[in-house]
Amino acid sequence: MTAPQSPAEPHIQVALTWLAWAEGDLVTAKHNLLDPDIPPRQAAQHAEQAAEKAVKAGLVLRQIDFGKQHDVEMLAGWLGWRLGTSAGQLERLSAYNTEARYPDSGGDAPNDAEAKAAVAIAERVVSAVRARFNALGVTTDQVKPA
Repeated sequence: MTAPQSPAEPHIQVALTWLAWAEGDLVTAKHNLLDPDIPPRQAAQHAEQAAEKAVKAGLVLRQIDFGKQHDVEMLAGWLGWRLGTSAGQLERLSAYNTEARYPDSGGDAPNDAEAKAAVAIAERVVSAVRARFNALGVTTDQVKPA
C-alpha cells in the first residue's frame, strides 16, 4: 500500500478538480439519456468528456504532462491504469469528441444504443480512476460533480 498523499500538494488538488469535472460530465451524460428531447449525441459527447477528464485527473496525479491531447485511448495508454474497458471502447468513445459535436465530422452521430454504451464506458473509467486515487491514498470522498 502506498502512503497517503497530502491533498495540500497543488497537483493533487488539481487532479481532484479534474475528477470532479469528470463526475459533472458523467452526471450530465446520464441526465441527457433520460430526456427524450435531447439528442443521443449530447449524452455520448458528455460521456467522452467524462472519460477524458477522469483519465487526465490520473495523469495530473501522476504528474504526466498531456498537453492538448484529447484521444482517450492514447491518454489512457500514458496513464497505464486498468480502466475496466478495452482499447476499442476507448477509441470509439474518443470518436464522439468530434462525431457528436460536428455535423461534418465524417462520422454518424451516435444513436440511442451507442449513447447508452458510451455512458456505461465512461462510468467504468470514472469509477476506476476514483478507485485508483483511493488506493493511492488520495481520498475522493469529498469529490462532488462540478
